[in-house]
Amino acid sequence: MENYSILIVDDEDSIQDVLGYYLGETYEVRTASDGEEALERIAEHAPDLIISDIMMPRMSGVALHDALQTREHTRAIPFIFLTALPDDQGPSLRLRPGVDDYITKPFDFEQLRVRVDRLLERARFSQERLDLCIGEEFSRRLKPEHWPEAPGFRIFAQDIPNGDRGGNLLDWMKDASGAYYFIIGNVWGKGLRAQFYAFSFLAYVRSVMHAMRDAAHSPAELIRRVNEVLIEDPPMEETLASVTLIRWDPAQNRVIYAGCGHYRPMLVTELGVHALGHDRSFLGVDPHAAFTDTWVGLQPRSALAVYPLGIAAREVEADLTNALADLPPSAAMIDRLTSHRETVGAEDLLPTFWLERLPEA
Repeated sequence: MENYSILIVDDEDSIQDVLGYYLGETYEVRTASDGEEALERIAEHAPDLIISDIMMPRMSGVALHDALQTREHTRAIPFIFLTALPDDQGPSLRLRPGVDDYITKPFDFEQLRVRVDRLLERARFSQERLDLCIGEEFSRRLKPEHWPEAPGFRIFAQDIPNGDRGGNLLDWMKDASGAYYFIIGNVWGKGLRAQFYAFSFLAYVRSVMHAMRDAAHSPAELIRRVNEVLIEDPPMEETLASVTLIRWDPAQNRVIYAGCGHYRPMLVTELGVHALGHDRSFLGVDPHAAFTDTWVGLQPRSALAVYPLGIAAREVEADLTNALADLPPSAAMIDRLTSHRETVGAEDLLPTFWLERLPEA
C-alpha cells in the first residue's frame, strides 16, 4: 500500500503495541492514549485513518469523533471504532455520521487488517476520483475554446496530458496591432498541486501580457517580466515552469518567439527539419536570467512546431526530428503525425502547438 498513516487511540498500551505490530509492517502507525492526545497528534499531522477505542479517560472515542466532525479538515478522515459493546449494539455506532466501521473486542487481527486495507483503498479511490474531477476542471480552464484563424495559415494545438508530472497550459490573445500571442507552458510538480500552480502561472502570464502586450512586442521581454513576478511572489517560490511565447503577425508573416526549458522548437520545411535555438533556464529560478527573441520566417509549406516538456536529450530530439522529417507539411500532416506515436516514443512528445503556412494557391 502507499505510505498511509494510521492513528491508533487506546488507553491500553498492549492494544497500541499489538495493533502497531500488525499494521506497522505496511503503514505508518502513531498512537495516542485518549481523545485529547489524539487531537494533538492530528493537529501535528492528519492521519489517513483513525482506529479508536470508545471508553478512555479524559476524552472518550465518541467525544473525539464528535470533535473531528465539527472541523472541516478532519471530518472526512476514515474512522473505525474499537468496542467492547455486545455485537448487537455495535451497529448503532456505524449509524453515526462519519463512522466507517466498528470492530468488537476481542477482534481477529486478520479481519481487522482486511477492513483497514479495504477502507484505505476506498478512500484512495474516492480521492483519485475527486482529484480527477478537479484536475479536469483545471485543464479545461487552461486551454482556449477555439484558436484564431488567418487566410493562408493553419494552427493546430492539443493539450496532451503528461500524467502526474505537471500541468500543461495553452492560451492566446490578440493585441491592438492585430498580432497574436501564443502561450505554451508547463509547470512541474505532482498531481493537483501542479495543476493549481499551472492555473496560477497562467494568471500571472495573462496579467503581464495584458499590461505590456501593446507596449512591448518582444516575447523575451514579456517572459523576463513573468520570471520576475514568479520570483517576487512567495506563494509561487516552489514553482518551476517552462514556457514558449510566440508573437505572430499574420498580415506581415512575422513570427518571433522566446522560450525557456522546453524542447527546442522545430522548423519544418520541404528541405528538412531544423531544431531552433532556445534558452535553457527555467522560470522562477534565476532573477537575472536573460531571454532571447528569435525570428522565424515561414515560407509556404513550412511550419513551426513547439513541444511542451523539458529540455530534450539529443537522442530524444533525434527521434522527434526523424518523425517530423517523414511528414511533409501538408493538410494531412496532423493525422499522419498522430499515427507516429510509436516512432516518437511517447504520446506527450507530440507537438502541442503547430503554426503552418499553407501552400500558395
